[in-house]
Amino acid sequence: MAVFFPLGAIPEPTVLVAAPGGPYFLAGSDLYRYIGGFALVEKTGIESFGVAELRFHPADPSILAERDYTGCIGDSCDFRTLLSTDGGATFQRLGTQLSARTFADVSDLAFDPVSTHRWLMAMGVGAVLTDAGSTHVVLPGPVTTVEIGEGGILLAGGLDGVQVSETDGASWQTTLSNVIPVSPGHPAGGSRRIVDLLVNPFATDRVIARALESFVTGVPLTPVPAIYRSADAGHTWLKLLDGSADVEFVPSAPSSLYLLESTANGTELRRSDDDGTTTHLVHAFATSEGVSDVATDPSVPLDLYAASLHGVLRSRDGGATWEPTPGDFNAWGTYRQEVGHVQVHPTERGHLFAVPFDGGLFENQLTE
Repeated sequence: MAVFFPLGAIPEPTVLVAAPGGPYFLAGSDLYRYIGGFALVEKTGIESFGVAELRFHPADPSILAERDYTGCIGDSCDFRTLLSTDGGATFQRLGTQLSARTFADVSDLAFDPVSTHRWLMAMGVGAVLTDAGSTHVVLPGPVTTVEIGEGGILLAGGLDGVQVSETDGASWQTTLSNVIPVSPGHPAGGSRRIVDLLVNPFATDRVIARALESFVTGVPLTPVPAIYRSADAGHTWLKLLDGSADVEFVPSAPSSLYLLESTANGTELRRSDDDGTTTHLVHAFATSEGVSDVATDPSVPLDLYAASLHGVLRSRDGGATWEPTPGDFNAWGTYRQEVGHVQVHPTERGHLFAVPFDGGLFENQLTE
């Protein structure tokens, strides 16, 4: 049975979530930047946490979940999940008290697109489904990430690849294997581990899977990232790209998405209107801008926001041109200016949530 620990109300306009205890890292906001991206500061001093994901319930935005971590070592991150049912005024840490000094955290949470009483969680025991107050394990074993797609289909990812259930967890089918078959480019084959799943909130039959792939070559190699896409709620998959990129869905356009990809000269914002089969360049950001994340405004799909080393940028024309945002993200100190992640409220235009690389989660309602 899951138990919930309230963290208490956090006064505005400071952080929405109190920084958890644990190792003290200079933690960024992007799960995939741990490769050479995180640095241990010291054992005492800076206490901060990185936010990997902020999720609003599609049917009720006052219910939201925040997935954070205190640091990453190698390819393993110390994830925990916090839930708010009052629009972010207070949060509860999700997990199970195993003993007086041992707490098993929920590492990922997915809301049912329709029901506000049903969600799926990833824990050490596997995938755990909560439905109308009843909680039970529906998939034992190593589960890293979970999602709920169209029609209430359950998806779970981890060491066993992507698994899908249409029976509320009574039976599961592997749809993206953890085994990479032999091919001309990889004569010995390899293995695949799923590290993140993401359902398009505007079209829940579209799913993104992030993977780390290792190939048998006779010498140890660092796993390389890859991104897969599904247009049928996780039943079939096609590779979107080799490498890592920020993927942002376009509201009211099920087949459209943005990709923010790293290049030798900075980052490129590209758009696809055919589920990623082809893309075209929208805008190129210079290395000095340090743009690492983009977000669309669901209320105004042509409004985009970008997290940069110089604060949050805004575009009013679908990403073609950019300008500094109105409002003041320096209200909490200029050291918070380097932003790693940005997100927009699902129903309120210009209501932003920003994650500085120094840690913390901040919000700002922009004004013209």
